[in-house]
Amino acid sequence: METLTSLNPEELKTYSAAEVANLADMDKYAVRDEGHRRQEIAEKKLAKLRKQIEAAQKEMADAQAIITAANNQP
Repeated sequence: METLTSLNPEELKTYSAAEVANLADMDKYAVRDEGHRRQEIAEKKLAKLRKQIEAAQKEMADAQAIITAANNQP
């Protein structure tokens, strides 16, 4: 196996989390930076999903209000 003195950040993007973690002894800073990069991506995705969930919950409440209005009619 070839020993690397530093890791290519572009290559790290293609590795699995376990593969990146296993390279920590080679370049802990590159591995740490890749972890931070992936965390930022995940946080952005989670924020987007939370907004989508909030919108869907509002739609559910609106639908329930419509159903309730219809059910209250004689």
